[in-house]
Amino acid sequence: MKHPFLTSSSLFIFCVFLLSACSQDSPKIAFLGIAKGNLQTDVRSLEFNDTFEVKDRELIAAVSLDKPMNGTTVVGTWFSPDERSIPLGSTNILLASGATLARFFFANKEDWESAPYMLDVRLQPPEGVTFRRTASGSLHFFIGMKKDGIQAYARDYLEWKAQEGQKTVRDNKKEERMRIQLSDAQKILRSSDIQSVLETDLTEDGMTETLFVDVGDLSEVSARIPSLQYSGMVRGFIVMSSSGTSLLSLVPQPKILALKINEKLIGTIPAVPIVLSVLHSHVISLSWNNEGTTCSRDFIPESGTWVMRETDVSPLCVLKK
Repeated sequence: MKHPFLTSSSLFIFCVFLLSACSQDSPKIAFLGIAKGNLQTDVRSLEFNDTFEVKDRELIAAVSLDKPMNGTTVVGTWFSPDERSIPLGSTNILLASGATLARFFFANKEDWESAPYMLDVRLQPPEGVTFRRTASGSLHFFIGMKKDGIQAYARDYLEWKAQEGQKTVRDNKKEERMRIQLSDAQKILRSSDIQSVLETDLTEDGMTETLFVDVGDLSEVSARIPSLQYSGMVRGFIVMSSSGTSLLSLVPQPKILALKINEKLIGTIPAVPIVLSVLHSHVISLSWNNEGTTCSRDFIPESGTWVMRETDVSPLCVLKK
């Protein structure tokens, strides 16, 4: 009995397709199949299939590489039903003496449970060698299952893989966006010691903003206060929109820190360490010490930006322009 989306012949095509983008310096998986048998069974006598009976207690998988590379490790990991579950077990096989074949034994002392199973295979380079991409492949096989059960599993798995592919695209776009934003934050704050410490809808406009801080050699304080999303001592910071716009920032300049809302300067303060706190209400609070006087400013989210609230009256705390 063959199932509808991965026959023995299509297993070969599936693996080659997966590995077509691998490094040219890396061996590729030329064949990956499974059959009844054990480690003593002659490989030439194996009859590869993807469906088995529950009484077929000994199964042997064969992995053939397109070229030898001594020191390559072939890692085989078994799953049921597939990689969405915890592995059943894993085996490493070190290739030597020009070998291009690795075999993985999958056995049970009792009859198998009727279920889908999967073998994931990945190649690890020899010591001192780097593969540009990790060569990998996988095969699905079915024990004690009827055709309709296999078809139902196939539809579910392919739908999940499609969703995972879409998620990967979204994640890659997010990583690229974060990389660009981090680079922009480093330029604006004039520092390479920039950290992304918070991603949330700070301005309450339905969009996600990112808080970047320049901690430098300052020690972080009050990092786990329940009423705060973040608290730390910083040399500067920037709240950046998803499009890369600076919404609120404190930018180090010679002897001063420039405070800006929507890139417009609203005042400067002395270049001293600043305690930056973000409340769960998304209020951003700044406090600093100026000649023994504690100064502070709160920034309240309103209509997609912030409105500054003065919380002190000392002349030493007045923002300068």
